[in-house]
Amino acid sequence: MITFFSVVIVLASIGVVCWPLFRGMGNRGPKLMEDAEVMEALTQKDENLFAISELESDYEMGNMSKKDYQELRQTYEEKAVSLIKTADELQREHGLEAASEVDQEIEARGFDRIRSLVEVRLTDGRTLAKEADTSRGTPQRPFSRDDLREKFLDCSAHLMSAGEADGILTTLSTLEEVRNVGPFIRTQLGRGTRA
Repeated sequence: MITFFSVVIVLASIGVVCWPLFRGMGNRGPKLMEDAEVMEALTQKDENLFAISELESDYEMGNMSKKDYQELRQTYEEKAVSLIKTADELQREHGLEAASEVDQEIEARGFDRIRSLVEVRLTDGRTLAKEADTSRGTPQRPFSRDDLREKFLDCSAHLMSAGEADGILTTLSTLEEVRNVGPFIRTQLGRGTRA
């Protein structure tokens, strides 16, 4: 009798896990593929923009020549623009709502900063626009300690309790005073295997 109930529970569990996979395959498969193609292009674009930022840091620290820096930067910039255009083309081809458009005026200013322009068209015909050329958390617009704490707690909420996150923040804020960071690092590495 126990074996019968065990088999029923296992089969029910498999059914619950697999149901979402089978339920939407008929009409959602292609759209998910299209979304994945767009997301891949946007992810690669973000990786290129991050590489530009890292490249700039390396150059400023004297880790590369000006010639190498300029060549690599141009390559990454061209790739990022190409990926933005690819993502927009994929969105149009698949009938997906465009998430971004390449603003040629912003592009012409270069990639020394990640710039963006948000435009909202209201139902009464007006357009509201706001441009930003600095992100929160950058040297030009740094986080306050409270901002940093809030961001960390938000990002770690699905991994640990608020108390555990506060403990990590406390340790990190006093890291210069910690004689041996080994136990702290081992605890965090262990946390990664539990998640």
